[in-house]
Amino acid sequence: MQSPNPSIVGTGIMSGLGMDQTAAANEHDLSVKQAALDEADLREVERAEYYGEASGVTKPVVAPRRRSLLDRLFRR
Repeated sequence: MQSPNPSIVGTGIMSGLGMDQTAAANEHDLSVKQAALDEADLREVERAEYYGEASGVTKPVVAPRRRSLLDRLFRR
């Protein structure tokens, strides 16, 4: 049977936990978030080592100088 509102069930579960269990659950949530951040940082470092520069950093494109007819004839 599914409850009409999942937050009601979550509130009931949280109220049934003791103080030490609540703290342990919060610590677990923090460690999961930190692990995700650490993995993202690791991927960024690996990508920077593989490609030789940090990801997302691009060099501006410089438009080539337009050559005149004489430049093209004399290959300048």
